[in-house]
Amino acid sequence: MSVRPRQSSLNPVAVALASAALLLSTSSPVVSGAPVVVTDYKQLVGTIGSNNDYDTGERFAREGMVLVHKGDESCAPDFDTLGLSVFGDHPDMYSLVSVDADHADKELLDKLGVDPATLSEPKKCPSLSIVPRRSTVEAPAVILPTLDKRGSYHLNAVKTQQVSVGIVNEMDFDLDIHYQWWNEPVKPTHIRTLAPGTENWMLSYKTTLVLALNKETQEEVSRYLVKGHGLFTVAERSCTAETCGTSEGTETPQDVASRNARKQMDQGRLVNNRKQPEGLPRFTEVGFKKTTVPDDVWDLVKTYYEENKESPKKEKWSKNNVFTNNVEAPSYMVNLPENGKLKEQIFGGLRPILEEWSGVELVQTACYGVRVYTNTSWLANHVDTKATHAVSVIMQVDQDVEEDWPLMIYDHAGNDYNITMKPRDLVLYESATCVHGRPSTFHGNYYANAFVHYKPKDPEKWSKFID
Repeated sequence: MSVRPRQSSLNPVAVALASAALLLSTSSPVVSGAPVVVTDYKQLVGTIGSNNDYDTGERFAREGMVLVHKGDESCAPDFDTLGLSVFGDHPDMYSLVSVDADHADKELLDKLGVDPATLSEPKKCPSLSIVPRRSTVEAPAVILPTLDKRGSYHLNAVKTQQVSVGIVNEMDFDLDIHYQWWNEPVKPTHIRTLAPGTENWMLSYKTTLVLALNKETQEEVSRYLVKGHGLFTVAERSCTAETCGTSEGTETPQDVASRNARKQMDQGRLVNNRKQPEGLPRFTEVGFKKTTVPDDVWDLVKTYYEENKESPKKEKWSKNNVFTNNVEAPSYMVNLPENGKLKEQIFGGLRPILEEWSGVELVQTACYGVRVYTNTSWLANHVDTKATHAVSVIMQVDQDVEEDWPLMIYDHAGNDYNITMKPRDLVLYESATCVHGRPSTFHGNYYANAFVHYKPKDPEKWSKFID
């Protein structure tokens, strides 16, 4: 379901001129809801703000809504009439910028993707350039929306702000979920009801307010302002993915039926570890390789994790699970979106690396995490689902450890290795044929991984070997 905002009717935001003297640092943006006039690219970067928090190159800290005009009345940068002043109500997220093409330098116009000659064409002036947040300062991925039939940029600009939001109900009662376009003076709109223990993903827009109400009493339980792709978990807990630890852990059931069920499942795990690799193709000599997450993928995953780790969900494992000790040491998920473009960008960013390493053309099958293991966790050695997990990666996202918690993995010749990982490390591995796990006990506060899986596109190279 897509939650669409309506046109907002707010008072006009007065245009303010900002002195270039205020734009001394690219790391200190001009936080104001009023438009700022710039004439060169350095000023633009200083106005929007930038950082290099994750060592992926300087990137914009906010979204830039930039109107390029020619200075006469017929082409004035009227943010209110053009439906853009609403973004100025969120100066922590957006920067409104005005550029007079007659007085701007060529670098600025080139970076904004604007040819001054086109500003003389009908309905081409002023021109809107959206500078996306987390886009690189060196080569910003500028978006150029068009005017709609009403002569406004509002709806087309809003469409570029679509994101994925997951809502998780960990309460013991039904939740009514409502949304409200921020600052819109109307009653919030009911969009769905979530039963206890359920999760639902939807497409929404930045600055939408999501409300969770107790269905029976209609009292507000929690609220969430959409600022990007995100996870909204409604739960009693106050801890984060990095601080929950084993606070929600319990003892593993020791009754005879439970013990027998776990014993049977563990025997199946051991048999599968031995038999599954025998009948499947191998694509590399060793079966694994350690490298580094590329800049764009790392920035996507790290940004998402840092902005959503305050709202984790407790991971559910099957009853009598023997792969982890999740009962005593629960794991938490900062779920990557189930829909939208974030996963596609992750899949696309890693595929060339895996295809070069494996020598086969791949199709994406699964992308999940970020899984956060807690103190005293362990992960039994296993092989992954053979139908979908042929060529895979583990991304180390974050950690707070007392000692290394190595990944144990067996190569194609049966030799075992211990691979230590630090944030931004990337392990490529043939996960259906290389037995792997973390069987030693983890000592630390948290250990966060993300996982991405592929299989060969050609059925003759994989699918035909699957029962």
